[in-house]
Formats: sequence, structure tokens, C-alpha cells
Amino acid sequence: MHETPIPILAKAPLYDIQVNVANSGLCIGDNAEISLDKAGKVVVSALLRCRFLGVLPTIRRKQLGHLGPVIDRILAPLLDEGRDLRVRIVGITPEYLAGQRRSEVFVSIWGVPRPVRRMI
Repeated sequence: MHETPIPILAKAPLYDIQVNVANSGLCIGDNAEISLDKAGKVVVSALLRCRFLGVLPTIRRKQLGHLGPVIDRILAPLLDEGRDLRVRIVGITPEYLAGQRRSEVFVSIWGVPRPVRRMI
């Protein structure tokens, strides 16, 4: 039986963005992945366009940033259980549009709810 995923987080910001958003090739709707790092933070990574030796275009998975500490407490148990979560990029503000603020990346996270056990 196929279960319908529900939104766990509709729009969550990334902190400590580690890429140049304008040059990364990120688009709204792109897939991303989440995982736990050694410190217990939930980090978000995605396939990004980059150049090998400054010339040859390649695609590599790079870490974009991490989600906040409150979201870490929500998602860490789901990641430990091995839940299948769908992560998508839902908002982008590149450096040239951010002005004096920092660039922004937002993600949404969807997942299947925990199964309800029936007592027969």
C-alpha cells in the first residue's frame, strides 16, 4: 500500500550557507538530501554545477548548509529510523538580490507519517 507523504517542514531556512548561491546552479524545485553530521546537526546537500580546473563543467554533491537546532531535534529521530524523506529547494535569494543581507536558501521536507498499529 502506497502512503501519501505529508509536509514535515513547509519552508525552513538554511544556516551557514557554504556555497555561492548565484553560481551554484540551484533552482527552485531541485532535489536535496539531508543527513546527520558528527556534531548531530542536520545538514543539507545537493547536486551543484562546478568547474574542474576552472574549465570543465562537472556536477558534484556539495553541502549547502544546516538546519537550525530546533529542527535538528525534530528530524534526528526520523533520520535515525531510516525514514524516507523528500527534500526540495523551495526558495532562493542569490547574493546579487540579497543586498546587505546574506543569500538565502529554503527547503521543504516531506515524509510518510508513522504507521498506526492496530490491535486485533
